[in-house]
Amino acid sequence: MAGRPTETVAVMAYDFCTLLDFGYLPQGLVLYRSLKETGEDCRLRVFCMDDETETVLSELELPNLETVPLGELEAYDPALAAVKGSRTSVEYCWTAKPVVCLYALERYQELELTTFLDADLAFFQSPRFLFDDLGAASTLLTPHRYDDRWQGWETRGGIYNSGLVSFRPTADGLSAARWWRARCLEWCYNRREKNRFGDQHYLDDWPERFDGVHILAHRGGGVAPWNVKAHRLGQSNGRPTVDGDPVVFFHHQSFRMYSPFLARGSAPAFLSTARGHVEHPIPFAWTVGRVYDVSSREKELFWAPYAGKLSEAIADIRAVRPGYSACFTPLSKTRRAYEWTRVRLMTARAGWRSSRRSARRSG
Repeated sequence: MAGRPTETVAVMAYDFCTLLDFGYLPQGLVLYRSLKETGEDCRLRVFCMDDETETVLSELELPNLETVPLGELEAYDPALAAVKGSRTSVEYCWTAKPVVCLYALERYQELELTTFLDADLAFFQSPRFLFDDLGAASTLLTPHRYDDRWQGWETRGGIYNSGLVSFRPTADGLSAARWWRARCLEWCYNRREKNRFGDQHYLDDWPERFDGVHILAHRGGGVAPWNVKAHRLGQSNGRPTVDGDPVVFFHHQSFRMYSPFLARGSAPAFLSTARGHVEHPIPFAWTVGRVYDVSSREKELFWAPYAGKLSEAIADIRAVRPGYSACFTPLSKTRRAYEWTRVRLMTARAGWRSSRRSARRSG
């Protein structure tokens, strides 16, 4: 890696990093605001994967949010830029995760700990729960904790989720981060191959490979659609709990936003294939990945509030970028035709049932 001058930054209680492109900007804003709403002293360092993301975040002037342009990250580690042509945009983001962590640790030497966060996380409680769990260890891993239905996914996605990984600038922490970087530069693709998948399977043997690795034990850290059904869900002071413990953060993996149907006034009918819709301030329909069976309780506690916060974030982005729509998943003509057929069939069926009920009442 190229030598970079170290810089002094104000010491804050918690230092976080994430990667964002223009299409994922609303998720990044929700993550930032969720950290801010915990009331803790947090900094979020956003590594911008395109110029527009950096420009918009700079124009929003968000306190304790620092932007790092992609060119600066690639100048810090030219080997990262060298593999860019062989990776898709998603694969390149995965490849960059350990480089982002090393950038923070090596450039800002006063940091005692830095944590990488996937942009689709949202916090409900203070991150101190996680770092109290970490103690004096050098590296923090978040287990997937797959529930019974998804246990087989461990062979694909790995034991640990790279959506939250923490490192201290100790010999142990730096060794783990540097080894992860080297492996991701060698191979990091969106396919399973020889016990590899993206950036995650590399984490599987860290408790044996490196000293100072701690596996997050707090049940409220890393709650996600692949493990939520293993928990008893509840609420305390208006915030979600799992098995009586506070949910620290939830991973909104596979959340998708769609706008075309709402533009034609068909939101209620589209709910037949979506999980929900948001009407204000920015209307859109939303879904969770097809493989997940989202219960009404999960929707109430996690998904619907997240959709509302994303809608607010889109409105804020549109205040500086009118017409912003890069976050919406496009639908093919075939998919549109299929959905509209379902809409018409459901509407006809609903009308038939209504006429039957009316006939029974009149009879």
